[in-house]
Amino acid sequence: MTLVRLAGRVLFADGAVRPAEIAIKEGRIAAIAPADEATDKSLLILPGIIDLHGDAFERQLMPRPGVHFPSVPALIETDRQLLANGITTAYHGLTLSLEPGLRGAEAARDFLAALAAARP
Repeated sequence: MTLVRLAGRVLFADGAVRPAEIAIKEGRIAAIAPADEATDKSLLILPGIIDLHGDAFERQLMPRPGVHFPSVPALIETDRQLLANGITTAYHGLTLSLEPGLRGAEAARDFLAALAAARP
């Protein structure tokens, strides 16, 4: 059983930001309590951010013109970068066009197959 305690300024559902302590048990919020005066007010605790349309993964697939990385490692690296920035849910904005290359039909099929292969 893992118990983690975080203390700082917390963004609440009503939009208020106030000092609080959050207890997380087994990956879920177990309790929220007012923080004491010793709490580091410079820390801001947010819920996971949702990116409704992102195409940052394209930079991982093709960092420079003509340089292509395998899709699964590129997606894993994209996930690492998203999580490092507090984004816990992302909807990849995949562009499909008649132009060849990164936005062509073959690349789209490869991307969707890689996305399915990378699922936990």
